Amino acid sequence: MSTAVSASYRVLVAGSTGACGQAIVQELATAPKCREVLALCRRNVSFPRSDSSKVRLIVLEDFNDLVVEPERRRNKECPLWGLTEVDAAVCALGTTMKDAGGSQEAFRRVDHDYVCGFVKTAIGCGARRIALVSSSGASARSAFFYMRVKGETEDEVQRLCNEHGVALHVLRPAMLLTPPRTSGSRRLAENLAQRIVKTLRLSMGGSLAVSVAQVARTVRVALEEDPTTMAQAYGAQERASQTWVYPSRTIYRLGLGTA
Repeated sequence: MSTAVSASYRVLVAGSTGACGQAIVQELATAPKCREVLALCRRNVSFPRSDSSKVRLIVLEDFNDLVVEPERRRNKECPLWGLTEVDAAVCALGTTMKDAGGSQEAFRRVDHDYVCGFVKTAIGCGARRIALVSSSGASARSAFFYMRVKGETEDEVQRLCNEHGVALHVLRPAMLLTPPRTSGSRRLAENLAQRIVKTLRLSMGGSLAVSVAQVARTVRVALEEDPTTMAQAYGAQERASQTWVYPSRTIYRLGLGTA
């Protein structure tokens, strides 16, 4: 059974203000098959490098609304709740232990609860294909908290998708390389570190790091192409019925467009 897009599609994106999410919005907004990108954000933002005519912002100030009962939502008037005719969804939500203040509970709320809440909402909006940006090494059996949460999230999202007959594409990138900062006290050290990693990854085929642009291209291709073809050409792995996993090396090769 093919899950490729046969016509134009409308896609809902969460995590669209992060470096990876911005790259995904840009990639989808310039894709001929994509007719509209619905960018779920906490505040009004702009995507200057994207085709703004295709991008529509949906502001949800409190993402806790994704995981509570409808009557307890703070943003009851958010257009998200009445959204229909969504063909696909992309989740690039995620935080770090540092940004979570060192709190495992706060980290899990974002990387598990919000992600699963978004996927459930997207399916309710009609999405039949879901792309989830996870992490290399994700496993519910991992001894490391970060990887364990990522793995548990993958398992729950897969359960939700299987329950509703929705195709799932799980991307597992290694270190994410972002566009260099042009300002900020740490930009020189960060840019130097990324240049070193970029040099090393050329000889490691993406097992060490991939760029956010490569992740974005993989997301687009995963939504638009037949996953069986992706498995044969780039090494995507069929985890279960209608569930495909894209390891970091696959993202690297697919992002370069080389089989």
